[in-house]
Amino acid sequence: MIRMKRTLCRKYKQANNGIAESEKAFNRLDEAAPAHLKTEWSARERRAQSSRLNDPEAMDEYEINIKKAPSRKEIELRLLEENSARNAAPSRRSVVTWISTGLAIEEAQIALLIEQRDRFDADDEPDDLNVDILDDLDDDPADFSKTSDTWTNSPELTVIPLPSNLGVDRCRRCMAEDLILLELSLREGQANDTLHNLQIHLCNKAILFRTAVRQAKSQALKTQAWSQVTSVQQAVSLHASIYTKTRKQMMKPEPGQDQLQKYKPLLHEQLKISTAVGDPNARGQRNESLTWFWSVEVDLGGPDQSWNEEFYRVHWLRAKALQDQWKE
Repeated sequence: MIRMKRTLCRKYKQANNGIAESEKAFNRLDEAAPAHLKTEWSARERRAQSSRLNDPEAMDEYEINIKKAPSRKEIELRLLEENSARNAAPSRRSVVTWISTGLAIEEAQIALLIEQRDRFDADDEPDDLNVDILDDLDDDPADFSKTSDTWTNSPELTVIPLPSNLGVDRCRRCMAEDLILLELSLREGQANDTLHNLQIHLCNKAILFRTAVRQAKSQALKTQAWSQVTSVQQAVSLHASIYTKTRKQMMKPEPGQDQLQKYKPLLHEQLKISTAVGDPNARGQRNESLTWFWSVEVDLGGPDQSWNEEFYRVHWLRAKALQDQWKE
């Protein structure tokens, strides 16, 4: 009770600062949005807020609603259900979860490797850092197994004993050839997740350039905007590295032609922001098209919405929600 006055004063100042900053962020988005879209988004926001107590799914309005390809978790659940339907042996039912856990460990290894490079190569350019990481991920498991003593204290370089790392011949000798197909299915889900995250972060980066970097009038605002861009770029580098590793593992057991056509190599120049995403109405892009991975997961039978409009809608709704929260 004695210090309540000081605490309330501090929270009041924080709330005032939060209102000012959130209003600036929302106003930047609101001024650039077309009037007819703002009317539609406001109506959808009111419906979501009025229905959220009785129907929590109404708050999905604040998420990306473009239908995407099946995720790794969805594929894992489907494979588990198929194993149960076939009355597979208990040892075979849990192998799907085991492989999925191995894939998650690989992703954590890549994130740790990037963090290590950030620590020791702070003077390198971001593009150079990404190249070094992708080069490390191209190493063969045999290279690590021959010099395993070197990596005793380097968990990010330890090879996980997954079927793709053991090899097709060894899996056949161990009568575990069916595990290769299970891993390949889960790898497809992992690749879908990674490409989806790449799309999200690249769109976020495009919108940040459009609404924060270009609109910043002072050095402080520019520094803050570029800090946000750097954070998003780090996420892009992470998911690009995960996809490169995933695709390399998918190519080992000789995948089908459909997979080869769907999951293509990811090049560095394809990770740059396209004006077709940031501003589809900009001049001078008549002959510009989006990179191949933008069409991997879009449901052609779904609603006719552009990625730009969908992401801008989510940014607008979330910025308004943050502003309303600070005002409350």
